[in-house]
Amino acid sequence: MMKPTPELPLPVVLFVDDEPSLLRAMTRSLSRQPYTLITAESAVEGLAILAERTVDIVVSDERMPGLAGSDFLRRIRAAYPKIVRIMLTGDPGLPSAVHAINAGALYRFLSKPVSFDELCRTLRQAAHMQRVQADSSALRR
Repeated sequence: MMKPTPELPLPVVLFVDDEPSLLRAMTRSLSRQPYTLITAESAVEGLAILAERTVDIVVSDERMPGLAGSDFLRRIRAAYPKIVRIMLTGDPGLPSAVHAINAGALYRFLSKPVSFDELCRTLRQAAHMQRVQADSSALRR
Protein backbone atom coordinates (compact mmCIF):
# COMPACT_ATOMS: atom_id res chain seq x y z
CA MET A 1 0.00 0.00 0.00
CA MET A 2 1.37 3.41 -1.00
CA LYS A 3 1.57 6.16 1.54
CA PRO A 4 -0.19 9.37 0.52
CA THR A 5 2.23 12.17 -0.17
CA PRO A 6 1.72 15.20 2.03
CA GLU A 7 0.32 18.27 0.33
CA LEU A 8 2.80 21.08 -0.06
CA PRO A 9 1.60 24.41 1.26
CA LEU A 10 0.52 26.89 -1.39
CA PRO A 11 3.18 29.45 -2.28
CA VAL A 12 2.42 32.83 -0.73
CA VAL A 13 2.57 35.69 -3.25
CA LEU A 14 2.60 39.34 -2.17
CA PHE A 15 1.55 41.87 -4.84
CA VAL A 16 2.56 45.47 -4.14
CA ASP A 17 1.14 48.27 -6.27
CA ASP A 18 -0.30 51.70 -5.51
CA GLU A 19 -3.22 51.09 -7.89
CA PRO A 20 -6.03 49.38 -5.92
CA SER A 21 -7.85 48.50 -9.16
CA LEU A 22 -4.81 46.58 -10.40
CA LEU A 23 -4.56 44.71 -7.10
CA ARG A 24 -8.25 43.77 -7.30
CA ALA A 25 -7.79 42.59 -10.90
CA MET A 26 -4.77 40.48 -9.91
CA THR A 27 -6.67 38.95 -7.01
CA ARG A 28 -9.65 38.15 -9.25
CA SER A 29 -7.49 36.78 -12.07
CA LEU A 30 -5.38 34.56 -9.85
CA SER A 31 -8.10 33.41 -7.45
CA ARG A 32 -8.26 29.95 -9.04
CA GLN A 33 -4.51 29.51 -9.23
CA PRO A 34 -2.53 27.53 -6.62
CA TYR A 35 -1.31 30.52 -4.59
CA THR A 36 -2.16 32.31 -1.40
CA LEU A 37 -2.42 35.96 -2.48
CA ILE A 38 -1.75 39.00 -0.32
CA THR A 39 -1.83 42.59 -1.54
CA ALA A 40 -0.32 45.85 -0.34
CA GLU A 41 -0.87 49.36 -1.69
CA SER A 42 2.61 50.60 -0.81
CA ALA A 43 6.12 49.38 -0.19
CA VAL A 44 5.82 50.41 3.46
CA GLU A 45 2.69 48.27 3.82
CA GLY A 46 4.50 45.43 2.03
CA LEU A 47 7.41 45.61 4.49
CA ALA A 48 4.97 45.49 7.41
CA ILE A 49 3.38 42.34 5.96
CA LEU A 50 6.79 40.72 5.48
CA ALA A 51 7.65 41.43 9.12
CA GLU A 52 4.56 39.47 10.21
CA ARG A 53 4.32 36.49 7.87
CA THR A 54 6.26 34.24 5.54
CA VAL A 55 6.09 35.12 1.85
CA ASP A 56 7.61 33.13 -1.00
CA ILE A 57 7.28 35.56 -3.93
CA VAL A 58 6.96 39.35 -4.11
CA VAL A 59 5.66 41.09 -7.24
CA SER A 60 6.17 44.85 -7.04
CA ASP A 61 5.47 47.89 -9.16
CA GLU A 62 8.40 50.32 -9.61
CA ARG A 63 6.75 53.74 -9.43
CA MET A 64 5.02 54.13 -6.07
CA PRO A 65 4.83 57.08 -3.72
CA GLY A 66 7.28 57.01 -0.85
CA LEU A 67 9.52 54.07 -1.64
CA ALA A 68 10.23 52.98 -5.21
CA GLY A 69 9.78 49.34 -6.08
CA SER A 70 13.50 48.82 -6.81
CA ASP A 71 14.40 50.17 -3.36
CA PHE A 72 11.66 48.03 -1.79
CA LEU A 73 13.00 44.92 -3.54
CA ARG A 74 16.56 45.82 -2.51
CA ARG A 75 15.43 45.91 1.13
CA ILE A 76 13.72 42.56 0.69
CA ARG A 77 16.89 41.12 -0.83
CA ALA A 78 18.86 42.22 2.24
CA ALA A 79 16.34 41.17 4.90
CA TYR A 80 14.67 38.17 3.23
CA PRO A 81 17.08 36.79 0.62
CA LYS A 82 15.04 33.61 0.01
CA ILE A 83 12.03 35.54 -1.29
CA VAL A 84 11.79 35.49 -5.09
CA ARG A 85 11.50 39.07 -6.36
CA ILE A 86 9.63 40.12 -9.52
CA MET A 87 9.18 43.64 -10.90
CA LEU A 88 5.92 44.36 -12.76
CA THR A 89 5.96 47.91 -14.05
CA GLY A 90 4.40 50.23 -16.58
CA ASP A 91 7.80 51.88 -17.07
CA PRO A 92 9.73 49.35 -19.13
CA GLY A 93 12.55 51.77 -19.97
CA LEU A 94 16.07 50.38 -19.95
CA PRO A 95 17.44 52.62 -17.14
CA SER A 96 14.52 51.64 -14.90
CA ALA A 97 15.00 47.95 -15.68
CA VAL A 98 18.76 48.02 -15.10
CA HIS A 99 18.36 49.88 -11.80
CA ALA A 100 15.66 47.49 -10.58
CA ILE A 101 17.60 44.40 -11.59
CA ASN A 102 20.83 45.58 -10.00
CA ALA A 103 19.20 46.91 -6.83
CA GLY A 104 16.85 44.04 -6.15
CA ALA A 105 18.53 41.04 -7.76
CA LEU A 106 15.30 40.32 -9.58
CA TYR A 107 14.15 36.97 -10.77
CA ARG A 108 12.11 38.58 -13.55
CA PHE A 109 11.21 42.01 -14.91
CA LEU A 110 7.72 42.16 -16.46
CA SER A 111 6.06 45.06 -18.28
CA LYS A 112 2.47 46.18 -17.80
CA PRO A 113 0.15 45.16 -19.21
CA VAL A 114 1.28 41.57 -18.69
CA SER A 115 -0.70 38.71 -20.15
CA PHE A 116 -2.38 36.35 -17.72
CA ASP A 117 -0.49 33.42 -19.26
CA GLU A 118 2.89 35.13 -18.88
CA LEU A 119 2.16 36.10 -15.28
CA CYS A 120 1.01 32.56 -14.41
CA ARG A 121 4.05 31.03 -16.09
CA THR A 122 6.38 33.40 -14.26
CA LEU A 123 4.74 32.71 -10.88
CA ARG A 124 4.82 28.95 -11.50
CA GLN A 125 8.54 29.09 -12.41
CA ALA A 126 9.31 31.35 -9.44
CA ALA A 127 7.48 29.01 -7.04
CA HIS A 128 9.37 26.04 -8.47
CA MET A 129 12.71 27.84 -8.12
CA GLN A 130 11.89 28.83 -4.53
CA ARG A 131 11.02 25.22 -3.62
CA VAL A 132 14.19 23.89 -5.24
CA GLN A 133 16.27 26.40 -3.27
CA ALA A 134 14.48 25.46 -0.04
CA ASP A 135 15.04 21.75 -0.71
CA SER A 136 18.70 22.38 -1.48
CA SER A 137 19.14 24.34 1.77
CA ALA A 138 17.48 21.54 3.72
CA LEU A 139 19.79 18.96 2.18
CA ARG A 140 22.87 21.04 3.02
CA ARG A 141 21.78 21.22 6.66
